Order: sequence, then structure tokens, then C-alpha cells
Amino acid sequence: MFHYQVIIIFEYIIYYFILFYVSIFSLSYITQIQAQEIIWEQIQIPAPGTNEKGLETLLIYSNISGKHPTVLITHGTPRDHNDIPKRTAMGFFKQAMYFAKKGFSVAVVMRSGFGHSGGGIGKYNNFSCQSPAYLLTTKQAVNDLQAALLYLSTLPQFDTNNTIAVGASTGGLASIGLAAFPPDLNVGKIKLTLSFAGGNGSYAPRKICGGDYTLISAFKELGKLTSIPMLWIYAENDQYFSPELANELLNAFNKNGGNAKLVITPSFGEDGHFLFNQGMKIWEPIVEKFLNENNFKLENIVINKQKENLDQNPNLYNAHSKELFSKYLEDAPHKAFAIGDKGSYGKSANQYSKEDAITKALEICKKYNKSDCKIIHSL
Repeated sequence: MFHYQVIIIFEYIIYYFILFYVSIFSLSYITQIQAQEIIWEQIQIPAPGTNEKGLETLLIYSNISGKHPTVLITHGTPRDHNDIPKRTAMGFFKQAMYFAKKGFSVAVVMRSGFGHSGGGIGKYNNFSCQSPAYLLTTKQAVNDLQAALLYLSTLPQFDTNNTIAVGASTGGLASIGLAAFPPDLNVGKIKLTLSFAGGNGSYAPRKICGGDYTLISAFKELGKLTSIPMLWIYAENDQYFSPELANELLNAFNKNGGNAKLVITPSFGEDGHFLFNQGMKIWEPIVEKFLNENNFKLENIVINKQKENLDQNPNLYNAHSKELFSKYLEDAPHKAFAIGDKGSYGKSANQYSKEDAITKALEICKKYNKSDCKIIHSL
């Protein structure tokens, strides 16, 4: 036992040393958006168990001085675990920008093993579908989010005492868990939770590892641990967690002390499970209503957009390519647009780096163009 305690203490000494080091140097890597009203940056937040890599994180906040309420966003888990390392925090750039424009300081956190976060994907590959431990996996996710809040509490832009936890799918369940297993009061306080299609263990359309009851039991236990106001949003055609299951989760949670409000939206796309990613116009007014009801003051920060004159670009051959490029300009960084001499094109967005976006755009373009493709735009 003595040796175990020494190891733990030593690990946290190293952890806080890294935290101090990163807090000094990471802020130099900053990208400013046009009118300098919104700033975004990519950093790696130190966290136990992630080695020197830390947690891949996207920060977006206004340049208005002072601390602002925090929005902490985290992601889901793909059914195909080979996709876990391919994910990036940039995939939620638009969602984070939405909250930043409302006056929040936003952090999108990739949990350990995902994207460019340390920790490996072993614990996800070792997940037992026959005997899933939903509370344990949720607590593991919460540990990452608590480490992120600890770091954010050191930044001048983030008021972590007024934090809204936001998550999609397993990230939604993790955000519920963060309210149930809150951080120390000197680190921050969770005021609200927004869970989009929250759950875990879906291995096929509306099939749950261990059966529905196992997941319902986990929500029952979480309901005993928190009364923080929550908004849960599911789509009618969610192919992971059905509206019927969502209602059972809600009943189990609220009957045991939880305080969640459930909204079922109309069907969205082929699978409403991805409403948070792709259906912002649907959920934005629902979220704004909930935030107003819970006395969060919402801002309206306007960014001056610079329009590109498409007619001046000789590489755009026709009206169709101009329309595609115009839509591409609305995509989030990191992004790139490639075009071939036969009129083929390839575009990529929401990548970890501009170099990744360029590589993927060229790969897509060359699938449809035997000649060389070239990049005409990247950001």
C-alpha cells in the first residue's frame, strides 16, 4: 500500500508540473478570426493517464476581457472503434462557435484515446458487451472532463464556477456523469447539462449491450447523485437510442432524484442520432429557451465575414463548381478545396490540421481525376 501511495503522489506531482508548464506556453498558439471578436486555439490539456500527449482540446472564446461562463463539450463513441483515433475536436467547431457567439468560453475536449489525446483505445476495445459497466466507463470519462476543468480554471477567459456540460451520445452520458460526480468546488461548478442522444452501448440499430435494463439501471443510479437542471434532446428517428428508451431513461433518472427535461424532436436525416452534429438549426432554439429559463444571459457577438469573389478564381470552371466552392467556404477549419483539370474536385473540412485537410482533399479529387489535382484554397 505504501508503494502504491507514493506512485500516486508522484504521478500527481508530475501532473501539476505539466499543468503549470502548459498553462504558460500553450496560449501562444492562437488563431484569430477576422474581426478578432472570436479567438480559437488548439491545445493539449494535461491529464492523468494520457502521458505527455494530454487531451486534445479546441478552445473558442471572445476577446472581450474578463471571465465568461464555460461550456464544456465532449463527443460520442463510434460503433467502429477503428474510427476512434480519426476523430478530432475540430469536428465540433461550428457547435463551439455557436456557444462562443452567445458569450460563452468554450472547450471541446477529446477524451483519452480519441483523436490526438493520449491514453490509447484499449479500454474501448476491451469493453464487454455482455457485461457492460456503464457507471465505470462513465466515471472514466468524467475523470477526463474534470482534468479539463482543472486546466480551464487557470485561464483568464473561463469562469468554471458557471459551467454548462454539453455532450453527444456517450459524451452526453459523460456530461450527465460530470454533474453526478462534480469537480471540487475550487475547480468549478456544473450549473446545467445539455445531453444530446445521451447513452452508451448501442451496437446495432436500437440494440443495447447488456439489454435496455442495464443502461436504465445506470441512469437510475446517476439520478440519485444529482439534481442539476438538465436538457436531454433525442430525435424521433435516433437509431442508437429510441424515444421509447429515452423516456425510460428519463423516468429512471428523475424518479430517483434527477432533474432532467426531455425533448423529442421530429426525425432528422437518415439517423437522428447525429442531430447535434448536423441539425443545429433544429436544436438551437430549444437550447436557447432552456438557457433563458435557467437565467443564463446570452450575448450576440457578430463576426464580420470576408466574402471571396468567386468570379475572380479561374480554377472554378462552371456554375456547379462555384456553388460547391461557395458552400465549402462556410465549412469549419481546418479545410481545403482541390480541383483537377477535368473539372473534378475534392474538399475536406473539420480536420485536425490544415495539412490533414489538404491531404484528404487531394485524395478525394484524384479518385475522380486521372490528371494531377491542385489545392485552390485552404485554411
